[in-house]
Amino acid sequence: MVVAVVVGSAATAALFLAVSLFTRRALVIGIGYMLVWEGALSFMLPGIANLSIRQYSLGAAMAVYQLPVQEVRLSSDTAFILVGILLVAALAVATCD
Repeated sequence: MVVAVVVGSAATAALFLAVSLFTRRALVIGIGYMLVWEGALSFMLPGIANLSIRQYSLGAAMAVYQLPVQEVRLSSDTAFILVGILLVAALAVATCD
């Protein structure tokens, strides 16, 4: 599960680093994102799994540990690819002035 924690932490930190450059309310936006997007919508709508950091973490954990299929909606390969895209995009936005 350490792999899942590292992947989720890195993706969340990179995303909200980029968000904090555009608004002074990054903490409020982050809490809203976690409650609404990750908490409610990603459970009810399976198509949102491609845009959910929680699903990226679960997909990364799936590479090492076999989780129940109904809990994980992304394969480990897809999760690592999407996390890589998220990290590169968010850090590119954060480093541009």
